[in-house]
Amino acid sequence: MADATPGRRRLPTRCRIRRGPLGPRWRSAAHAHLPQRARDPRTRARPPRGGRVTADRTRGIIARSHRLVIRAKNLGDAADDYRWRTDPELARLDGTRPLEVPFEEYRRRYADDVLGPWPDREYYAIDTAEGQHIGNVMLYNLSPGLDSAEVGIVIGEASFRGRGYGTEAMVALARWAWSERPWRRLVLHTLEWNERARRCFERAGFEPVAIVVRRGERYVRMEAAREWWLLWEQEGRFPVPGVG
Repeated sequence: MADATPGRRRLPTRCRIRRGPLGPRWRSAAHAHLPQRARDPRTRARPPRGGRVTADRTRGIIARSHRLVIRAKNLGDAADDYRWRTDPELARLDGTRPLEVPFEEYRRRYADDVLGPWPDREYYAIDTAEGQHIGNVMLYNLSPGLDSAEVGIVIGEASFRGRGYGTEAMVALARWAWSERPWRRLVLHTLEWNERARRCFERAGFEPVAIVVRRGERYVRMEAAREWWLLWEQEGRFPVPGVG
């Protein structure tokens, strides 16, 4: 069983760790782990803008909060996901490059790449309570022999960033994970220069524990420990936005 006390923990041997004071700027890297396809920008086609929920999108709900619903992914999300994956600004914030494939190719491979199921990762959509698809959360590096899971998140719709939706989604996901899964820790990595992302994750109960260097980029490893998180929730650390 993992030690529930927040602090430094052993990190994957693949990563080169630099311990020490954390820098002043931070940012998320939710898509850094996703594979890139062959690129041909001359033939890339933009899909129609999506965003409104359909009857199919109401299936597979795993968590709710005051303003959000977290649900299973489906083919209806492909247009939104493609738009976000090809957005240069989102790619910069995620520490990766914009996707450069035609939409039809992306959609054709969507079921295999996103819908799964797989034993080592899961993808979920973030909808507003009114039904607008605004982002995604991911769980990966899953294994029956591990007591932790790695988390990624993206708020794709720019008008919903900086308004607490990321924090609210992470709190809802953690609450679901502690009640439905055997994990003792949730782990994430965020780009060191992204201060806003760090504040978001800290408000959701994650604490910085180390610096990790990947592909020349410096990331902050942050962790949430089950016992501490549940204690903080009892103490009212995670207030409901717009309530009280």
